[in-house]
Amino acid sequence: MPTGTKVPALYHWRILTDGEIERIRAAALRTLERVGFRIRSHEILQKLEKRGLRVNYATFTVWPTVAQMERVEEAARARAVRVDRVEEASRVQDSQVIAEPLLRRPLPAGESVGHNYSCYYDWTEKTRRPATLQDIRNVVKAWHMLPEIAETGPCMTAQDVPPPIEPLVSTVEAMKLTDKIRRCPELILAPQLPYMEELETIMQDRQVRYHANGCSLSNFTMDERACQCLLAVAKNGLEYWWTNSCPVMGANAPVTLAGAVVIGVAEMMGGWLAGWAVNEDVTLGAIPLAGVMDMRTTRVLFCTPESILADCAMYQYFYYMYGMRIGLCAGYTDAKIPGIQAMHDKMLKALAYGLFTDQIGGQTGTLEAGNIYSPTQQVIDLELNREVAQLARGMEVNDETLALAEIEQFFLQERGSFLLMDHTLKHWREALWLPKLMDRTSFEAQEAELEKDRQIVERAEAIWRDALQRYEPPAIDEGKLRAAEDVLARAKRALLG
Repeated sequence: MPTGTKVPALYHWRILTDGEIERIRAAALRTLERVGFRIRSHEILQKLEKRGLRVNYATFTVWPTVAQMERVEEAARARAVRVDRVEEASRVQDSQVIAEPLLRRPLPAGESVGHNYSCYYDWTEKTRRPATLQDIRNVVKAWHMLPEIAETGPCMTAQDVPPPIEPLVSTVEAMKLTDKIRRCPELILAPQLPYMEELETIMQDRQVRYHANGCSLSNFTMDERACQCLLAVAKNGLEYWWTNSCPVMGANAPVTLAGAVVIGVAEMMGGWLAGWAVNEDVTLGAIPLAGVMDMRTTRVLFCTPESILADCAMYQYFYYMYGMRIGLCAGYTDAKIPGIQAMHDKMLKALAYGLFTDQIGGQTGTLEAGNIYSPTQQVIDLELNREVAQLARGMEVNDETLALAEIEQFFLQERGSFLLMDHTLKHWREALWLPKLMDRTSFEAQEAELEKDRQIVERAEAIWRDALQRYEPPAIDEGKLRAAEDVLARAKRALLG
């Protein structure tokens, strides 16, 4: 740990010792100093050169020294939101402390769904295909009707809409169908930014400006598209910048866990340079997504013991070194269709992340390493997330939950039963997890039992299809819709030529 740094201990299994964290840091900084990092923007490179870093404009490469990276690390450490674990959630010392008691997390009131998955899986038709705008409409209608979903927007990227305007088109379509939408999809192209800000201003009834951005990195390179998006947001005043690395063991990273972690850490810290160049006071973040190359099939996998360990090791590195909690891609699974393997992958990640990082849940209907969105799987994931949330809820110990009077009554009555008590009637709904999909019946005939696994998916399919059929449009401000259509019309003229 850096001298003088005080980071509260996490209540989880340590993957790395303090000494091993220091070795990974030294290896990552050595890699950046010797290999360099490519940022495909002369404007950003010029800002780094003014800060004393060595750059090569012909190759778009910057070589930060250890001392120079230490300045970036200081920025990361200084602005990381501290997280102190305390016994009572009310014991918050100041606005920069997030109080988080161990296993006292409330059950979520509702979930937020929506992302830019490119393919759609139709369980009824048993087809995997590019997502369309109509698929987006159908899913938004269904999620509008499910009370478990508190917020939704487009859950896919429509492949039948021109990319320059796709997130704008899908956003406006969602605005017509639900009042649960709060924001636009991810910024993909810099020219989309002003139109996204206008749409979110309409949704939220307040002036919206983007002050945060992030990007995915590949082979120690930040591409031109990501640079342009960063510079566009920087005109508003960049406040938060995150980077994502995807080290694949045996492909673009060493096959060993430690080597893959070094690649991931070095790449994300290299990407930090771009945000730091724009604003030295920026808050920094990271989102690792480690994978492994299956040496028998050559498929890249993201839900294996090794990929989970690498992700969690990077989480622990950034927490113990800089005091920051980074993001994790819990939903990246290797299953290709809804079913038992998908449920296995998702629960493995949910519980393993809980053991190693204390982040849990986070399943959002994705399949095949983030390529596919399945509304059927989304319904299953709602149930899985609720089940895991029940674990994180822990238990309360008070006069009501101890139930001492009922315990005494049970043993004093010769034929007593807790099933017949008012206490059970009062508490069973909130005390017990009640799945909608899982089978909890007694053993039936062999043929019936063999059908029950398939019926889990059938019930999930039926839930979202029924919600779609029951869809009733909400009362939406027509003035807002006209304003959104005007934004979209101007965007089409500007972005499509």
